[in-house]
Amino acid sequence: MLSDAAGAFELPAPEGHWALEIDYAGLQRWREESLASGSYRRVILERVRVLVLHVENDEGMPVFDARVLLLDNPYSPPGSARASARSNAVGQAELELQPGGSWFAAVSHVSYRSVVFATPAVQDVAWVERTVTLSKGVRVFGRVTERGSGRAPSGAEVLIDAWSSDATRTISCDAEGRFDTGPVFDADTQLEVTARAPGFGEVRSMVELASDAIENGALELKLALDSTEIRVRGRVVTADGVAPGPVDLFLQPIAECNYLEAIKLTPHAVRWRAQATTDARGAFEVGGLMARQAYQLLVLPREGWHNSLARIPALEPGSVHDLGEIQVAAGGTIFGFARHPDGAPVPHLLLTGIAAIHVTLSQSKDPAFFPAYEAARLDSYTNQEGRFELDLLPDGATYDLYWGEGKTDPKRHVGQFTLRGGETIGPVEIVVPSLDAQDEVSVKGIVTDPSGMPIEWVLVEVWSGPETDIVGEGYRVGQLTDASGAFDLRGLSSFDEYRVTATDLRGRFEKETTTVARPREGDALSLVLLPSPTSPLVLEGIVSDPDGRPVSGIDLTLQLSPLLARCNCLAWNEKSNESGGFSFGFVEDGVHQIAVVDRLGRYRPTIVTARPGTYLSIRVE
Repeated sequence: MLSDAAGAFELPAPEGHWALEIDYAGLQRWREESLASGSYRRVILERVRVLVLHVENDEGMPVFDARVLLLDNPYSPPGSARASARSNAVGQAELELQPGGSWFAAVSHVSYRSVVFATPAVQDVAWVERTVTLSKGVRVFGRVTERGSGRAPSGAEVLIDAWSSDATRTISCDAEGRFDTGPVFDADTQLEVTARAPGFGEVRSMVELASDAIENGALELKLALDSTEIRVRGRVVTADGVAPGPVDLFLQPIAECNYLEAIKLTPHAVRWRAQATTDARGAFEVGGLMARQAYQLLVLPREGWHNSLARIPALEPGSVHDLGEIQVAAGGTIFGFARHPDGAPVPHLLLTGIAAIHVTLSQSKDPAFFPAYEAARLDSYTNQEGRFELDLLPDGATYDLYWGEGKTDPKRHVGQFTLRGGETIGPVEIVVPSLDAQDEVSVKGIVTDPSGMPIEWVLVEVWSGPETDIVGEGYRVGQLTDASGAFDLRGLSSFDEYRVTATDLRGRFEKETTTVARPREGDALSLVLLPSPTSPLVLEGIVSDPDGRPVSGIDLTLQLSPLLARCNCLAWNEKSNESGGFSFGFVEDGVHQIAVVDRLGRYRPTIVTARPGTYLSIRVE
């Protein structure tokens, strides 16, 4: 509705909580979440502040039709952009900046690599101008064929996901199966390349542009598809046996032997691929799965119901697997209030719920969705009365609730809540202290052996609260020591107490645990690790083809068990030598994963589990 001549308005609102948005040309848009019916608001709209971008190439010529997005952080998916614009014929684009906070602008074009930068402050001016220069990046090209025959499959396409803010490109192959991205990727980007075609099993491959052989700014890929397709079908229903309305389905490959560990990971980015939407009966059928590869199927109802996860086992070519009925339940709610010790409400405070088991995505329906920073994360901001609400939470899911950004104010643990049967939990009362002193601090230190020699490859991790059996509970931050044994732990609160653990990822020293209470900026922490009473274990092996012949030039990427390392800060890369052999050297004991990829497209990519101390034989097909 429109406000009257005095600026007054009144909207009918049934009992409950609502989002209110006010928009007026030339002034900032105003929005508040979780506003109770019967509330009164006096709103002051500020004038629009505009970021004017001049987009040009490295020859100084204007770039037409560049896309500009305003993002919360450099890793936000395009679908979550706060605003967007396109550059005109003279390379100019304008973005309306949101009030308060800090933002990032992402500039992309089909013929140049993307640029992401923090937007300049515009508090005291109506607009600010900036010139953005786009340059040529790495070009990825190649051909998709049918394995064995070498023919190009009809309708083939390649999806390339760059692990950055401008995530996905879909390229249709020509009649000969050829594709070309153009020079759009940074030289240090990690890519996930997926080739697929109707009636064929898809192929996914991870590409590290920094470590692959790039000639003249280009990388060639050869991707072979299996001609026998694998299909999965099923039906999504409620407890009453009826369809819950449209449900979107997403797939993600997983390591079959490490499935339980995979779904327990919390602060870890997860890539999902949209596959299908259920029909009026709730039925679905998806195809194109890779042979002998296990998957997770994410069932994501569009409204009113929580998501669900189903496991698809590794299947042989030509299989049709029936999942039966997948049941979803009504989502639960956690709500509460944030106040200062004097009772004053704390508005616009970020509340974050991180699931310990289930993976939950936002309502974005991008073909490839890359959740911002943490996959199982839901966010809510308090309104002017200090009220927050996290809703549509999965039945049976356990959530750790935190408040604070962890940037300008510390992120603190509120508690852990488990929802049953779509229940509502609350009110949760949060007391936010008045921060008169500098609250966020960093603690630096060094890890040495008893003789004082620094130790490299030690993972130093910080934890809140007591140690529990729940994987990842209380995890705050982690960092690997460098050659000097040094580490720098940031984002800690000067009011809290922490556990600090030091784990030698090479297995040469025993694990050390200590406590840090009410740390101060610049505190120095010295950790001394004792030699392990057992000899360190080597992780090594050989890669061979189905006939037992050694295969050279195979890329192997080691990812440590999530039970050992919570932070996504480690990926050891090796290549098989002329004899097919490889070695990662000393590795801490545990069930780890190795991604096996042939960049030349001769063999299917696969993921194997590995334990140090045994000679690993990997067979590629």
